[in-house]
Amino acid sequence: MEGNHLRQAQSTKGRGLGRRLRVAVLLAGVLAAAAWGVAPRGVAAAPPAKAAQTKVHFFPSTTYEKTHPTSCTTDCSLMTFHGGTVQHGELDYLIFWTPSGYYMPSAYRNGLNTWMSEVAASDYQAGNQFSVAQQYYDNSGPGSSKNFVPYAITNGGIIVDTDALPASGCTDSGTTACINDTQIRTEIQNVVTAHKLPQNANTEYILFTPLKVGSCFTSANTSCAYTSYCGYHSYFTGTTGQIVYANMPWSYSVSGCDVNPAFSTGYANGSAIDPEVGVFSHELIETMTDPNINAWYDGSGNEIGDKCAYIYGSGGYGSMTGLANNGLGYWNINLSGDEYLLQQEFSNFNSNGTTTGCVKTDSDTQPTFTVTISPNPPVHGSSATFTANVTDPYGINRVVWYFGDSTNATVFGSGVTHHTYATAGTKTLQAIVTDGHGNEKRLIETITVS
Repeated sequence: MEGNHLRQAQSTKGRGLGRRLRVAVLLAGVLAAAAWGVAPRGVAAAPPAKAAQTKVHFFPSTTYEKTHPTSCTTDCSLMTFHGGTVQHGELDYLIFWTPSGYYMPSAYRNGLNTWMSEVAASDYQAGNQFSVAQQYYDNSGPGSSKNFVPYAITNGGIIVDTDALPASGCTDSGTTACINDTQIRTEIQNVVTAHKLPQNANTEYILFTPLKVGSCFTSANTSCAYTSYCGYHSYFTGTTGQIVYANMPWSYSVSGCDVNPAFSTGYANGSAIDPEVGVFSHELIETMTDPNINAWYDGSGNEIGDKCAYIYGSGGYGSMTGLANNGLGYWNINLSGDEYLLQQEFSNFNSNGTTTGCVKTDSDTQPTFTVTISPNPPVHGSSATFTANVTDPYGINRVVWYFGDSTNATVFGSGVTHHTYATAGTKTLQAIVTDGHGNEKRLIETITVS
């Protein structure tokens, strides 16, 4: 085993093809709401996920972390790039697998959906843990140049899947049912197929399972929820493209994954979502920086979240020292007025390579800029020049332009582009600047086209 990477031979056994997928869909994201509705009745289930030799990468349980430490308390070496891909914009769907007879209250689903929306509302800003991902990149830019991870998360919405669990595919202590990774992949593929959802590297499906449902990587029961992991992310080849996903077992009041019994954190929202968002944030940012588990990790295989697992502040591993307490529990991040306890994330920029590197926000110099347009106002039917006047010590990596007429352009290495409007009227212009370190800034202006 390398870090928290496990390579597994997937079983080809799956579920029957004739059953119907019974799901209720609550699509909150703008993109999802515009493109997809409730799946038609009678849609056939997808075939089992294809067999493959695939890596999974997991968030260690508190028990596992004690014997297999990954956090920066023992290893603050830099992460290195291994030639793979990162995500370029993140569209995330939350799938809640809630069969009859299992406990997963609506408040839990709605709370996690709210958290996801609040994370997305902070896109292109440097004020929370997800901004740390912006410094990491792949070489998919022009001429194999750097193309950084954007903090550009979209909440695709929640999908409530009420389908029955398959026959037990594993044994996980303390649970009444257990599903293995092949069964998880099959269910995710069923949901994706039924709702005609995208299959690509920039879309992730996060599968939440209810209380008393365990999981293991395989039927051999060697690595299972709560003893080894609290969640994991991976990918597989779907029916029309790649499917990126995460498995998120129930963590509240479960030993090994609820951090309150381990570290006396309390529950900042007095809710079952409190320990779950900690796992969720870990898997989400690791997928952003390493969706195919071939991009960013250190010499031991530890990803951006592993290196700061259970580090919340200056006190180090498991410590609440210096954190605020709202009377219900400790917290270290405020998102749209709501308080959460999330682990820090590893920053190569902030690390000295030996003893430091876990941070709560991107502390690098952020770009500042203004936009000029010539002629101003632009005239429809004639080309106008748009210039991002950027002040930044690291220069421009790229500027993404949204012209407010359903067109956009990405320009690498320059702040200048040209555009011709077909019609006159009021337009909403957006420019997103990424500098040479991956730091981002977004500017939105309303302009009038004559």
